Amino acid sequence: MLFTEPELLYPILKHQRVISVGDVSTRSLLSKGIEPELAIFDGKTRRNLKVEIMYNKGILKVRNPPGYICVDSVMAIIRALSEGRWILVDGEEDLLALPALLAAPKGWSLIYGQPGAGIVYLEVNEYTKRHFLELLELGEGEGKRCIMELLEPYY
Repeated sequence: MLFTEPELLYPILKHQRVISVGDVSTRSLLSKGIEPELAIFDGKTRRNLKVEIMYNKGILKVRNPPGYICVDSVMAIIRALSEGRWILVDGEEDLLALPALLAAPKGWSLIYGQPGAGIVYLEVNEYTKRHFLELLELGEGEGKRCIMELLEPYY
């Protein structure tokens, strides 16, 4: 669901376990007193404008080039969820919403920014996991099989 007015979303998220993907989404949550269980960010918005995010949680660092989902990034997401950490990406975090939702427990929420439009809010449930799995299956590359195997216990 796209929230063109993010102020309407924050009351919904106050009592949920949230994963945020993206710098602006994460910073927006923090400014409203909502601390994501997992935040995945790269310190930039629109790939070049620097964004400062203050965090209290431990950080895992991964390299994830634009347009890719790397095996190391998926392993970091699984680890961050189990250890209560956040992820700082060297590269681009946008596509990491796919494995983050697939690895997240049902009942959680995932948000990410849609530049120029607002914030996308998704409940982690059977339907969204199935849809994101279908999207992930469209991917190519030598790491696809490994990524699917890593995520299989979670969907």
